[in-house]
Amino acid sequence: MTSYSQESTFECGSCLKTGTSGRLRIDAHGKFIYKGAPSAHIMEAIQVGVKHLNKDIVNDNQLHEERCSEFEGQITVNLAADPSTPIKQPPFKFTSHSQYAFRHFRKLFKITQKGYVNTICTEALYEFPNPGRSGSLFFISGNDELIIKTVRTTEAKCILRILPVYYKNIFERPATLLPKLFGFYSYKRNNKNIYLVVMNNILPNKFNIHLKFDFKGSIKTRKAKKTELRKPRPTLKDLDFRHEHGAYLLNEEVWSALKRTITLDAAILTSCNIIDYSLLVGVYDMDRVKYERRSTEDYTNFEANSIRELLAVRNGSPMSQITNSSSRYLSANNSFTIYKRKESYRDARVLATVMEDIRGTPLSALPVNLSLQEELDEAWGGIPAIDHTGHRVMIYFGVIDVLQRYTLKKKMEFFTKAILFQSRRGISVQNPRRYAERFVKFLTENVFRCDKSLQEEHSDHIDYLKTV
Repeated sequence: MTSYSQESTFECGSCLKTGTSGRLRIDAHGKFIYKGAPSAHIMEAIQVGVKHLNKDIVNDNQLHEERCSEFEGQITVNLAADPSTPIKQPPFKFTSHSQYAFRHFRKLFKITQKGYVNTICTEALYEFPNPGRSGSLFFISGNDELIIKTVRTTEAKCILRILPVYYKNIFERPATLLPKLFGFYSYKRNNKNIYLVVMNNILPNKFNIHLKFDFKGSIKTRKAKKTELRKPRPTLKDLDFRHEHGAYLLNEEVWSALKRTITLDAAILTSCNIIDYSLLVGVYDMDRVKYERRSTEDYTNFEANSIRELLAVRNGSPMSQITNSSSRYLSANNSFTIYKRKESYRDARVLATVMEDIRGTPLSALPVNLSLQEELDEAWGGIPAIDHTGHRVMIYFGVIDVLQRYTLKKKMEFFTKAILFQSRRGISVQNPRRYAERFVKFLTENVFRCDKSLQEEHSDHIDYLKTV
C-alpha cells in the first residue's frame, strides 16, 4: 500500500510519537516493541502462521467459488515458535480473517497461492516504523514486493466493513489506484491482539526514487517537519510541493485516464465514509540519472587513462604506444555503469503496474520506443512525465491510508480546527464528499496537468510523453 525508506533514527529506550496510545517504542537495545511484543516475535509469527494456514492449499484450483463470498468468519491456529529458528517466544494464536475472500482477491491479482506463501515465508522480513502519527510498524518481504502493516483495532474493523465494496470494485473495475489487499491476520499473545494487513508495495527499493510526496490536497500544517527534511529522501507534502516544485506534464490520454481513475476511486472511498487518504508519489528523474552516469563514466575513463599512462611511462614505453594502448583499453572497457541492468524493458512491461492501474488494461501489446529502451530498462513501470525544470521523469504512485472512517471524533476535530484557524478552507479533515472533491481537484489541476501552455514550454520532450 505504501512504502517508506529505512532512514528514521530513534534513541534507545524512547517512545515513538504515536498520539496517545504509545503502541510503538524502542527498547534499551534499539529493538522495536509493538504493544508489548518484540518485532522479531511478530515477524516470526507472521511467517510461521501464514505457512501453517496455507500448508493444505498449494493449488489455486482448490479455491471453491461458492466460498469466495465469505467476508466473515476466521480460522485460528495455536502455534509455538518455529523450532528451526533461534527465536524463543511463548505459544501464540494466529488468525486469518476472511481467508476465503482474500484468497479470491489474490487470484484476481494473479498471485498464486505458492507464490504468496513463498514471498512472505522464504526470506527474512525486514522492519521499519511509520514516520506518521499512527505509530504503525511495517514489515517488508524479502523480495520487496509486499508490505505487512500493523493496524489499530478501529482500522481492523474498517477493513472487514469495506471488504464487500472493495471486492466489487476490483472485480468490476480493473482500473484502480486503491491499495491491493492480499491478506488480513491477527497475532495474539498475552491477551493482546496485533492486527496485520498484507498489501502491495507502491515504491519498492528497486526504484531509485529521487523525490517522494504525500498529497492530500489540504494546506493547513501540510508541510514536512524539519526532522523529516534531514533524511536523505524525505517524504514531502502539499505545501512543500506548492512552494518548491511545479506541476508534472502528462500526455493528454494518460492525464484523462488518471483523472477518471482517481475520481472513481474517491467516489468508492466516499461511499465507504472514508477520509484522510492520500496519494503517495515517487519521482525517478531520468535526466538526472543520465547526467550522473555520464559524469561518473567520464571520471572513470579519465582515471583509467591516467593510470595506464603512468604505468606505461614507468615501464619506459614511448608516448605513441601509450596513447594507442589507452585507446584500446577504453574502447574495450567503456561500459562503466553505476546501476545494474534489470530485465529488458519489453519483458518487464508486464510489471508496469502504475500505467496498468490507471488504464485497467495490460501493456504487453503496446509498442516500445526503442530509442529510449536502454533508459527505460532502469525505470520500467512508471508514467512518463516532464517536471517544472524540463527534466524527463518517471512517476510511480498509489492511494494509501484508506482505513480512516469519518467518525464523531473526526467531526469534532474538524470543528476544533475550524475555530483554531478561523477558516474551514484548507483543513485536512473534511466530510467524505468534500474531501474527495478537494483531493481530485488538487491532483488533476496542481500536481498533474496536460495543458497547451506546458506542452509548448517543453515541446522538445513531447515525444517522450508518448512512451509506455
